[in-house]
Formats: sequence, structure tokens, C-alpha cells
Amino acid sequence: MLIKLDEIYSIGADKRQFILLRKVRDRFINDSYFTSLEGLLKDYLSVKIRVSSVKSIRELLAYQEMLITALNEALQPLHIELHSPKNPVSNSILQEPSKTIIKSQEVQNES
Repeated sequence: MLIKLDEIYSIGADKRQFILLRKVRDRFINDSYFTSLEGLLKDYLSVKIRVSSVKSIRELLAYQEMLITALNEALQPLHIELHSPKNPVSNSILQEPSKTIIKSQEVQNES
């Protein structure tokens, strides 16, 4: 599996893990390993933000929103949606709405 995220990064996988691949010259190297796609995407966003050339908090937030919007469009078939953190202390930017809805319905049904 090789799914292009941008000109530098792609997603790879084997039977045990997802791999964030980084293009160096004309080949890919294994950059990071993850047990979940959500973990890989979270790290990808962090890396892209850390190596960006933004110069202000406003630019940083706009860049983060642009990345999240682009990934959300690509992730629609998987029913995974990324959100900007509401609480700056929280690192939870990935959320699977269908699981949240199912959990909410299960709690209501038990009442």
C-alpha cells in the first residue's frame, strides 16, 4: 500500500502497522510507525506544522485549519473526521463521529 499525502509524505503499511513514509530524492524512507491510521495522521499534522514556515500564531492556526480541511476531504470515505483542538492542552484532534454516536445511543438505550 502506498497512499500519497503530499509531495514529501505518503502512507505505507504492512500486516502489523501503518508507516509514515518520507520521500528523500527518488525513494521513500520509513519515518515513523503506528498501530492506527489515526495515530499516523495525528503525527503527520504535527510534523507538517512543526516544519512549516509560519511566522505568527494566526498563520499557524490558519495553516492547521488548511491541513485539516484537506485531510477531511480525503478521509470522508473512511468516516473519520479531524477537528481542531478546542482545548490547547488537549492533543486530541482526531475523532470518529460514528463511534461517538454509537456510544451515545448505547447509553440512551440502557436508561
